[in-house]
Amino acid sequence: MAELRLLLRLEGTNAFRLNEIRHTQDKKQKRRLVLMLALYILLGMTGLAYASLLMWGLYAGGFAGLLPALSVLLAFALSLTLSLIRSQGLFFSPQGYERLAALPLKSSTVILARLTGLYLSALALSAPALLPAAVFHSLSFGFSMKKLLLWLLTLLFSPMPAIAAGLPLAALPALLLSRLKNRSLLAAFAVVPLISYLMIRLYSLPMERTDASALLGLIGGGIGRGLSGFYLPARLAAGVIQGDVRSILSFIACCLFPLLAVYALLLIVYAPLEALLGRVRLRRAGRQACRALSPLTALTLKEARRMASSPLYLINTGVGLWMAPAALLLLPAVSPGLLETALALPAVREALPRYLPLAACALSAIALPATVSISMEGKSAWLMCTAPVSTGTLLGAKALFSLLYCLPPILLTAVLLAARLRLSAALFLLCLLLPLSLCAACTAIGLALDRRFARFDWESERQIIKSSAQTGLGLLTALALLALLFLCFRFVPEGFILPLGYALCAALLSLGAAVFRRLSRAPLYQIP
Repeated sequence: MAELRLLLRLEGTNAFRLNEIRHTQDKKQKRRLVLMLALYILLGMTGLAYASLLMWGLYAGGFAGLLPALSVLLAFALSLTLSLIRSQGLFFSPQGYERLAALPLKSSTVILARLTGLYLSALALSAPALLPAAVFHSLSFGFSMKKLLLWLLTLLFSPMPAIAAGLPLAALPALLLSRLKNRSLLAAFAVVPLISYLMIRLYSLPMERTDASALLGLIGGGIGRGLSGFYLPARLAAGVIQGDVRSILSFIACCLFPLLAVYALLLIVYAPLEALLGRVRLRRAGRQACRALSPLTALTLKEARRMASSPLYLINTGVGLWMAPAALLLLPAVSPGLLETALALPAVREALPRYLPLAACALSAIALPATVSISMEGKSAWLMCTAPVSTGTLLGAKALFSLLYCLPPILLTAVLLAARLRLSAALFLLCLLLPLSLCAACTAIGLALDRRFARFDWESERQIIKSSAQTGLGLLTALALLALLFLCFRFVPEGFILPLGYALCAALLSLGAAVFRRLSRAPLYQIP
């Protein structure tokens, strides 16, 4: 138990960089790290606000009885996404295993520590989904200390089935692609259809069981039947909150036993699996004639190769862009008739022209490669100092690669939306240009943040990609811009939606150009 506590303490210390905060003599670095911790708190509050709005909508609509089931299902979706993303680095990374294998620790302790760390992360992500549900459910059905304890019990056990399901699902593509040279790139894109399929199945439940001609009063029944037919813990959640002993025991069993089974399986296969994943079949490179490339083209290709060489970099900063087109492609096969059901509702038909361009932007700027591309140079950054090119060319290559990477998924999303919903040419063009403009602005802002908080002495890519100030601030900036766009579309008269959309495109492009122009005038690697 002492070894487990030590490993968990080390993981938490590394994740939040507490030792640097305590012992660094660089006051600027200490301020940056403290700001990063405050940023984590702000992002958590933002997630809590979004979840509260969702739960309040159900409470205001008279569906408070569905809050326990829906909150458990939402916790499952969030925890499953986290498990699929983090498992690659925690459990299926030979480098991390080799470091811990050299320590005098039992394999069971190492596995339990990593599993516990993943569970605690999923628990922190699930809390904003369950806490608002508990509040609004208590407002409808009364508050008692017993219900509070039962909601706490639900929160503690809700992430477990998602972790148990996410680990095997994450191991499968890594194992199938383990003998390929370009496995990082292939493994990352193998995750896209998997996550998209699961998200469609989870989020389309409220309407799959509802008839296309249903009115608002029947939607609650559709949600209830969908939840009870898909996910057993969600079906048991209402009984748990009511204090039914059989429901409580069944809920604990169906959440805890799958996780224990996965832990037992990892004890058996973890070491052989890591050894297998560490083998790479190298192919003999053929002779190719060297071509003279312009500096901008050569540096852009370097950025592409850097991303393709790191699954952690690719999954966390690039794969999310492809989830929207993947979901639109899979939607007719996974949930046939769902769009027709949604379009049959008058509220959806009225809101479609107003909010569709905003929906096309939903995943376009959440995570961009440019936000960490400077710091990803790491200890090789000195090589770029010797390159006989200007700062504008160095940053232009990073920005150009980020925009070129964003273009295909955004274009495919706009084309699929136009085909599925039969959009006009003007609305289709807006669904294409607004996400691209948002990506351009967030790319320039992300480069500025990365230059301001750049760090080249990192020991693991995870410190920059997941635990850096520029990552959190970039996400917060994207969310703030999305919220601003929402307010603009929300209050503009209907006849001015398209002109407003194109004006916003011009404003975002101007913002990105202004930030990039100022950024390109300063020396890149002389960080203040």
